[in-house]
Amino acid sequence: MYKRMIITTFITIILSLNLLGCSAASGAEDLLEIVTNSNLKIHESQITETVTFVLAAIDDTLVEVMLVRTSDNTIRVALNTCENCHASGMGYYVQDGDVVICQHCNMSFDIDYIGLNSGGCQPIPIEHFFEEGYIVIFHEALLDSSHWFVLG
Repeated sequence: MYKRMIITTFITIILSLNLLGCSAASGAEDLLEIVTNSNLKIHESQITETVTFVLAAIDDTLVEVMLVRTSDNTIRVALNTCENCHASGMGYYVQDGDVVICQHCNMSFDIDYIGLNSGGCQPIPIEHFFEEGYIVIFHEALLDSSHWFVLG
């Protein structure tokens, strides 16, 4: 019960900041999706060269996905965390030009390669597919990835 109250409070704060035009990552687009036992669908037209961060509430965990359109017009998708830094609470990325930078270890990665490789401090790939103009991430993939967003 306590955990659900914290998540509800956090979502309310995020919604309030989005309504005020604030963003957690400078120059980034933020979307809030509340997903409960369903797939996450984002229209391809919403994805640009500026990284879009999508927050999904999966059971009692907030999972953040990053999406970006690369220099060759390909859409890349990954979790906004990494294997090395996720437990720190600072293992998330902020875009700076054509790279994203881990806020814990300061490693940078070219946006053209987001979601292609796993391991180390790279953004963790997540299974997704394209369907009728949408990027779709199965609920099961979000659920399976939620452990990366548990601090500790």
